[in-house]
Amino acid sequence: RSGCRRRVARATARARERRAAAWSAMKAVVFEKYGQPDEVVDLVDNFPRAYIDKDSDDVLVRVFAASLTHKDLKVVLGDFRSVQPVHRLPAVLGGDVSGVVVAVGDRCRKLQVNHEVIGIVASGSMAEYVKAPESQWVRKPQRVSHLHAAAFPYSG
Repeated sequence: RSGCRRRVARATARARERRAAAWSAMKAVVFEKYGQPDEVVDLVDNFPRAYIDKDSDDVLVRVFAASLTHKDLKVVLGDFRSVQPVHRLPAVLGGDVSGVVVAVGDRCRKLQVNHEVIGIVASGSMAEYVKAPESQWVRKPQRVSHLHAAAFPYSG
């Protein structure tokens, strides 16, 4: 009997660990160094998941669509290092995004969980989740798809 309980306890602990690992990681398109995109950009399954501090004005969004622009190419090539440096590598690619709010900081006033939004973030839109201050998000019009909305902010 006690052997069965131990096996069940071990199986339960392993399941908890798998769930915790899945919760703390996300898929993302990242680059670890500057260079030609086909050489330095990669899709990874275990990038640290974005999160927000409760005492902030940050908004955490589940990404439904993201777009790449010529600016993203310049960032990967390192052309913007002096103007807009990437503070830490590896970094997630992308800036234009559309998705659904999954969490908000206590200082957020306009947005709520489940709002559909469009945003321009400094970097990180090519991931499952992205965070940015509330001021960088606007509500997505209902008649616009997430796919079209993600292309709108930078390209207009």
